[in-house]
Amino acid sequence: PEGVSRLQIKQAGPFGEYPNQFYHFSRKSCQHCEDAPCVNVCPTGAAFIDKETGIVSVDAWKCVGCQYCIAACPYQVRFINPVTHAADKCDFCRETNLAQGKQPACVAACPTKALVFGNLKDPTSEVVQVLRSNPTQRTKVDLGTRPKLFRIVALVWHWPIAIYLFLAGVSAGAMFFAVLLKHFVLKQNAYQSGFVRAACIVAPVAVMAGLGILVADLTKPLDFWKILVFYNPKSVMSMGVLILLIYQVFMFMWIGLTFRKPVDAWCETRFPIVLKLTALLARFEATITGLLVILSLALGAYTGFLLSALPGYPMLKNPVLPLLFLASGLSSGAASSLLGGVLMNGKPNDKEVHFIHKVEIPLILVEIVLIFTFFMGLVLTGGQSKIAAFNALGYGFWGWIFWLGIIGLGLSGPLAMNLFMTATSKRKWAYVAGTACLSLIGVLLLRNFILYTGQMTIA
Repeated sequence: PEGVSRLQIKQAGPFGEYPNQFYHFSRKSCQHCEDAPCVNVCPTGAAFIDKETGIVSVDAWKCVGCQYCIAACPYQVRFINPVTHAADKCDFCRETNLAQGKQPACVAACPTKALVFGNLKDPTSEVVQVLRSNPTQRTKVDLGTRPKLFRIVALVWHWPIAIYLFLAGVSAGAMFFAVLLKHFVLKQNAYQSGFVRAACIVAPVAVMAGLGILVADLTKPLDFWKILVFYNPKSVMSMGVLILLIYQVFMFMWIGLTFRKPVDAWCETRFPIVLKLTALLARFEATITGLLVILSLALGAYTGFLLSALPGYPMLKNPVLPLLFLASGLSSGAASSLLGGVLMNGKPNDKEVHFIHKVEIPLILVEIVLIFTFFMGLVLTGGQSKIAAFNALGYGFWGWIFWLGIIGLGLSGPLAMNLFMTATSKRKWAYVAGTACLSLIGVLLLRNFILYTGQMTIA
């Protein structure tokens, strides 16, 4: 009827500058709450939830027009129909189109297919698949009404950030294991090991490539220098950049000390000043090593803190995430050192491989425990956190990535292979390289999985 509407389209904008301007459009209509205040306050039962469809509806004959439901609705989408003089609102065309097996009129009429309607309890329905594959937002969820209208929102961070997080973890882990190999296994002969050499190549290349990707992903990449000059002590990213810079300084100092013998031999007649520098650094080797270990662990954890500082995403705002990313980063560092080592003619039965596998087996078990703790915490928290967990682990593309890619290939596969090689002492080139590749794939998938599914559900 004239003057009232069951559905309104709200327009905001324009945004941006001409000619690149755009508008935001949003739907305002009944949210079809599971715990609907309008149903709870209605004195005659005219407002009710249809048992078959879950749609909040109105029986116009029962309605006396007290307007109590209109006052109770937190979304302000009910009105008095001037023709029936009863309360009215959107019911997804329950008695017309739906009764005839058709889609609601708004869905059928949408020219861009921006609206999707279906059964939320059917895991194979299109609407469930769309919800599990995209970040969504619901209105006023803090009221506890459990609305069933979802709005898809755009992702803020995409795959370049996942790659950056992955490479930072690889660098931190590779440097961490290089230090362990030198001080617990190889001592002063560490520079002769193909596995230490691989770690000392992987660590700087990975961190620099990660920073390059991060800069390229900025909307103003030429202004990247500002993040190096201006610091906000309350910003996790600002502190992370500071850690990265200091980490690189100590990383190169430690690499120089580890390869001091060949470096001094090469520079003795060419650049004699280098010998004085390495001799000076050697006096502080213990301090440099200790700080490098601390910075490596800090860098590995920072990749998790960067995401857990986002309050708008209940899955990401998780205290377990920094520990999970630290453990997986160390695991990826071990894997990259092993893979690089065998590619640089390191023997798969060398003592370095035995040592790394001894550390890697409990590290994988810790990862599994942390993943379990991560999701169990979300489920026990309830609300949007629980929804985020089930959206991530359920059906659909990301569910397959988690169970098959991360748990299956990335964790169970390397764990089984490591246990097999430890039990049988059979360490062949293909076994070591294959296991390392599976670990790296698993960690890369984990970074993408957390980043994307973490943005799929908004608080």
